[in-house]
Amino acid sequence: MQPATDQTAMPARRRKLVFADVERRRRHAGLAANALIAAARINPRTWILLQRGIGADDPRRQNTLRRLLDAIDALQAAQAAKAPSAIVALVRVVEMMLRERVEGRAELEAALGIRRRRQNAARLRHLVIYLVAVELEISNADIARALGITRQAVKQVRDDVEGLRDRPIVDAWLDSMAVLIRGGV
Repeated sequence: MQPATDQTAMPARRRKLVFADVERRRRHAGLAANALIAAARINPRTWILLQRGIGADDPRRQNTLRRLLDAIDALQAAQAAKAPSAIVALVRVVEMMLRERVEGRAELEAALGIRRRRQNAARLRHLVIYLVAVELEISNADIARALGITRQAVKQVRDDVEGLRDRPIVDAWLDSMAVLIRGGV
């Protein structure tokens, strides 16, 4: 009589990895390819070969794909450790500072085309996102994660505000707020 085998003791058979798995996880995590290549310590040429599917059956490529997936996990853990709540708090502090120090509010609202209080709050939030992203150099992905919006929404806000900088009043106000945020008087 043979002893019963414990299913948990048997090694799990891994499915064959493909580059699309890595690419999908990388994009979902919002990671740049260069950052992932550096974290996984692979040659950029190897990345290109993987993209093209060259040598996909080679066992070394499978190990490289596993290293890339492990690097994605490590980078995501590092991003989570940055505490998005700190970014939320930062955004709130900057927003409070801006609300208290709005000089020339009527001219600014006219330049921004604000007619209602609700528009004012939304536009102020856009300006805060822009200032936090540009002046404090916090990435779109970190801001998006902290505020519960998409990276594309943060980018759209930044582009919109950048377009508003063509107006001298808005540009001067943003410059004065940037000095305030950086610690100037």
